Amino acid sequence: MFGFTPDYFKYSEDFFSAYLKDNIGNPKSEFYIPTMVNKLVADGKAQLRVLHSAAQWFGVTYKEDRPAVVERIRKLIAAGVYPDNSGHSPAKALETMEIEQNIWGFTAEGEAIVLYKMTNAGGASVKLTNIGATVVSVEVPDRDGRLANVALGYDDFKSYFGDGPCMGKTVGRFANRIRGAKFTLDGRHHTHGGGINGFANKIWESRVETDRVVFSLFSPDGDQGYPGDLNAEVVYDWSDDCELEITYYAKTTAPTIINLTNHSYFNLKGEDRPGAMDQLLQINGSKYLRYDADCVCTGELVDVKGTPMDFSEPKALSAEIDADYEPLRFGSGYDQSWAIDGYEKGKLSEAGVLYDPQSGRRMRIRTTQPSIHIYAGNYLEGCPQSISGHPYGRRAGVAIECQAYPNSPNCPGFPSTVLRPGEIYNEKIVFRFETDAN
Repeated sequence: MFGFTPDYFKYSEDFFSAYLKDNIGNPKSEFYIPTMVNKLVADGKAQLRVLHSAAQWFGVTYKEDRPAVVERIRKLIAAGVYPDNSGHSPAKALETMEIEQNIWGFTAEGEAIVLYKMTNAGGASVKLTNIGATVVSVEVPDRDGRLANVALGYDDFKSYFGDGPCMGKTVGRFANRIRGAKFTLDGRHHTHGGGINGFANKIWESRVETDRVVFSLFSPDGDQGYPGDLNAEVVYDWSDDCELEITYYAKTTAPTIINLTNHSYFNLKGEDRPGAMDQLLQINGSKYLRYDADCVCTGELVDVKGTPMDFSEPKALSAEIDADYEPLRFGSGYDQSWAIDGYEKGKLSEAGVLYDPQSGRRMRIRTTQPSIHIYAGNYLEGCPQSISGHPYGRRAGVAIECQAYPNSPNCPGFPSTVLRPGEIYNEKIVFRFETDAN
């Protein structure tokens, strides 16, 4: 059970707002907010500060009558209301979301593979499966309101086991490459495996909680060579505004490293349409992370100005993807990470925008992670049959992975990826789908 002590809370309205938005309406979740609300009646200055922030956030008048304030907040939660994301504005009713659950099939060992479909009020939908806590499809409208799937995926659940492209999956324990698959933590040397044994190929426990789908996984000490028992949770929210929010939580029993991300590939023209590299990409990153010939991060950040890595303004992926430039030679095209400008730990930052002029679809990317990795599908040929029944060719979609800096355990100047007992790993990725008609 994830337990939050008073020392964990930062007693700020912003923190309470973010925490509450992540957890409201999840009575089965280990991160459920009523546990915290019930503690607000306890004596102590710290609890008083949290209660004051909660009252402000909910728009409840605070007049030193603590039990009455707590009761008012409890009633708001019970009624299914919460303030919107802007902070002090009045509470609004929770949006309803239709969620279907179907058995997609069974493994040879008899484990059920579940396919979830989350459909919003406008008919736009997201499909998920418990193999790798994976995004199977994202169906959103174009500028004329026509729905199409814009996320690459497979038509058969068996194809998701051990696939090279890691299509739509949750990657962990540590996404991207670590030099030599080795790292040192607190003076102890570790060698990790990953690959076929990673989170992407595990069958996760899954459940529906009100308007969201939650996936949970236990990773024992030594799994993939990483220390500590790790409990991980991935929460998917899908809004009427076509915003797909992915939230990651984890806790450990021993010091370890962690870097979870989503590995979805996008083609905003439509998953089955050619010309994915015609999409325009803009990245809020003035520096990229240098890789060596083994595609491992060296620890150096390089200015993008005057290079094919400059996406400070919208640019077609195809424009310079085959330029004679070292990072592009090493990756046979874009397979690179950019440092997100203005990164602050725990802050949701604008990472970039993907846009398709033909359909008018636009995808805005926000994250709490420090980097965004762009992989242009340079080796997609030969992957399993697509969800629309045809084979994917080279560069049929672009993978957008918000994550920690690659090889960060071996680069002391990079933001830390260390997780210790008593700490909660909490990162977020948000894909917001719009059109140029909005």
